[in-house]
Amino acid sequence: MNRLWITIILMFSVLCCYGDDQRTADNKTKLAAEMLKTGNTDEALPLLIDAKRIYEKIGETSIVNYARNLYLLGQCHMSSSPATAKKYTSSAAELYRRLLGKDNRDFVDCYRASGRACRLSGDAETALTIHKESTELLRKLHADNRIIADALDECGDDYAALDEYGNAVRCWDEARELVDKYTKAYDGYLRKSIDALKKGGATAKKIGKYNGLMLESDVFNGRADAPEPDAKPEYRPQKPLRPNGKKPEVIVIGAETDSVATESTPIINKNPIVTTKTDELIKVENEEKSEKVEKSNKAEKPKKQRTSKRSRRKQKKQEENDRKNGIFKF
Repeated sequence: MNRLWITIILMFSVLCCYGDDQRTADNKTKLAAEMLKTGNTDEALPLLIDAKRIYEKIGETSIVNYARNLYLLGQCHMSSSPATAKKYTSSAAELYRRLLGKDNRDFVDCYRASGRACRLSGDAETALTIHKESTELLRKLHADNRIIADALDECGDDYAALDEYGNAVRCWDEARELVDKYTKAYDGYLRKSIDALKKGGATAKKIGKYNGLMLESDVFNGRADAPEPDAKPEYRPQKPLRPNGKKPEVIVIGAETDSVATESTPIINKNPIVTTKTDELIKVENEEKSEKVEKSNKAEKPKKQRTSKRSRRKQKKQEENDRKNGIFKF
């Protein structure tokens, strides 16, 4: 009987120790996860290593918490050692797949992290395959648009690593459509697109289009001053043509002068203002020219001498006298 009680007490003690060890490992993993949210990798890493040791000591290596521990360890090594991060995240993704299947966010998060580690370690093709599959899984799970945009962003990074800049820009364009305009994420996708277009040798017109979108976003958020009203655009539109197909005349007002302006002429200090003659202005000028020509033609005609009635009667009487006297004028 005493032996039975001793055995029961020993088994209870072992079970208590087992429970305490597992709870300790779970708590350390949870605390490390909170630290990683603030970027505190240095303090999170020792906690995760100790929790991993406890899980392996008690033989609990086929549980969700152990998979999460491996995933967080991979996150800690992502920047310092991508190869190590790839090992941890791949193991975590495989364990999640066996325990929960593919149709869950925990698996997708680990899978995406393993793809990121692949790209950082130099295997961009594998990373692209993983991130494409992850994006489709997130859409199938009806994930938030911001999360799907993050997955598309990773696809864009993979394409850029493979020097496929056109495909990278298309991924970032699609990601921009899923987030709110003029946010940090929106601006980040725009900047990546501009860099990729420059590296890919895109035309200045296409780069200018994305620069214009970036300028609008910066102005909206107050991160840049609005352009001056008289600022020259980067790409000037073609000047309009007259109905006859000729380019309109250009008038330079106040070029290289410091004269005081009248009511119709603005004050200009050595800064010429270039304007284009409108059809109405051309019509007015043509009318003025016609009036001047008509006046000049009238001035050239000889004026007729005007004679009074008395002079005409006198002249007529003289002609009659001349005829009587036999005087004829030829």
